[in-house]
Amino acid sequence: MQNSGPFAAPISRFPTPSQLPNIPPVKQPEENELEESDEDLNMNSTPDSIKNKQIELKEKMKYLLANMDDDQMKRYEVYRRSGFPKAAIRKFAQGTLNQSANENTIVVLRGIAKVFVGEVIEEAKNVQSEELETGALTPSQIREAYRRLKKKGVINYHNSTASKRIFL
Repeated sequence: MQNSGPFAAPISRFPTPSQLPNIPPVKQPEENELEESDEDLNMNSTPDSIKNKQIELKEKMKYLLANMDDDQMKRYEVYRRSGFPKAAIRKFAQGTLNQSANENTIVVLRGIAKVFVGEVIEEAKNVQSEELETGALTPSQIREAYRRLKKKGVINYHNSTASKRIFL
């Protein structure tokens, strides 16, 4: 089934896990290797150590991709292709900040929006599985996911109308 809509792109452009080149097995990273240490964030790192770190991260990514099933791989491909239009984010930022935002700010906001939507969709998929349903997410599942994330404190919602009624 192909996606439809203005942002749809054929999934067939991307290789399936069976079409990926044979990658020798990479040792599974230990729990302590996944956490970044202060040494990793050192600004005085040499170019060789930075390059080694990049190679290590690529190997970890290959390991993750090699162990994804078809459904996970499809979701990952869609995630990688998706994004928010710069013009829409720029308009949102200008309306919120009451001033123009530079390019770096727009890039950061696009990334934050993508992560936010990803978290809501992930929680909505959990809601869907609890309801023993399959297929496309429904608006009620997305609303429930948003409510749960707000309750957990993941979403820090500030209701501006409530704050104006402090003295009422």
